[in-house]
Amino acid sequence: MRNKNCDIVRDLLPMHVENLTSDESKQFVDQHLLSCQECKNELQTIQRALPRAEQNKQEAGDADKMVKRIKNSKNQMVLFAVLLGVLFGVYSSMMLFQINEFIAILIFYPVATFVIGLLASLVLKNSWIGPLATLLSSIGSMFLFMNVSFAVWIAVYVVLSLLGSLLGKLILFGNEQRP
Repeated sequence: MRNKNCDIVRDLLPMHVENLTSDESKQFVDQHLLSCQECKNELQTIQRALPRAEQNKQEAGDADKMVKRIKNSKNQMVLFAVLLGVLFGVYSSMMLFQINEFIAILIFYPVATFVIGLLASLVLKNSWIGPLATLLSSIGSMFLFMNVSFAVWIAVYVVLSLLGSLLGKLILFGNEQRP
């Protein structure tokens, strides 16, 4: 038979199940549950639903992590495309304008590819994106302008980009080791 105490106990049951009630409230609920089958049934219903609620919270957390990973992957793809476009533009302009100057070939492009490898490693936390972007963009430029003599420089620039990436990896590793 339902009474005023049943209403109070039913209000307290969710907090009672999670041990959020005061000692007095806990004693009141426990005492009432000894004599009321309806409230015992309600308690069992809440206890059965609780694991599902915890599972839903965990699944929501997993979904948030997945969304974050997808956003990070998307950002990495966008940055990779930007790197690829910048390098393709640099190499294509070099071939289009037939720049064979000492400063461009031996200083500007090697430094640029090294820095791109370093930045790709630090920002994207992936050692292969910079060298891969360097390789793809330079090969694309070479085929676009049919300049096979550029093939030797491709290897040099990819190696320099890889060295930049490795330096970035070392920097990140050093930062992880610090307390």
